[in-house]
Amino acid sequence: LWESLVKAVKVFNPAGGAGMENFVAVMKKETGVDLKTQFLPSLGDEIAVVSLPENADKLEALAGKGKYGRVASLSLATYWVEQGQPDKAEAALAAIKETPKDLHYYQAKDLSAQIAARKGDIDGALAILKKIVDENPREYLLDAVLYQQAELLEKKGRTAEALALYKKLETDYA
Repeated sequence: LWESLVKAVKVFNPAGGAGMENFVAVMKKETGVDLKTQFLPSLGDEIAVVSLPENADKLEALAGKGKYGRVASLSLATYWVEQGQPDKAEAALAAIKETPKDLHYYQAKDLSAQIAARKGDIDGALAILKKIVDENPREYLLDAVLYQQAELLEKKGRTAEALALYKKLETDYA
């Protein structure tokens, strides 16, 4: 999510500086969502989502609609995962269209795989992750996806395949 916000800030102010403040102000004006109350900067390069129930309604209203619909859907899905409601999270993710295959698309697919794994559908999670790897998106780093695959393969007792992925991570992403 942080990468998406940084990209959006660069649209508003490519030179940096007050870009984040401009983005936050425009987001609040256009969508009614105040990023300052939903997201807290942490160490300057990550965003921690703050689960505020009153924001869920706003996100539901925005999900799948307009310019910020994909971000709202993804944020809402993350919120529902944090609340332990995977079915609602999957419903929020369903609002994210298959195109364009950008950062938000792959974040949604990654979250879908995590939800499937939490629900015990390891094969389903592995299928989602395999599709991401097969598409080899330049918009989305595969190291976390490969690591998730390795962990799930290990859970299924497919140790040799998991070990091969761990070695790939060590050589290609170290």
